[in-house]
Amino acid sequence: MDQKKEKLESAVGLLKLLSHPVRLSILCNLLHNGEMSVTEIVEAESGSAGQSQISQFLGKMRSEGLVKTRKEGQTVYYKIDSPQAELVVQALYEIYCQNEC
Repeated sequence: MDQKKEKLESAVGLLKLLSHPVRLSILCNLLHNGEMSVTEIVEAESGSAGQSQISQFLGKMRSEGLVKTRKEGQTVYYKIDSPQAELVVQALYEIYCQNEC
């Protein structure tokens, strides 16, 4: 696969992960709040998804390299680990949410 095709496939993969409103919201929260625990993320989502669904989303994003974890005791903290995801989420925030979210 040539380099251009690889980059396009990577972009498509990122956009697919961002295409769910809760996943995008999680990444927005991580972008603007920094590292957050699962409990903090669930609270920030204000009932838009339960803890098990959020945990599934975080697991998927972690396996795809968008977020990374740090464990402290029983608490797992998440933060964005993809510069590409960070740039795209920041751009989407500025376009759609800056004055309303």
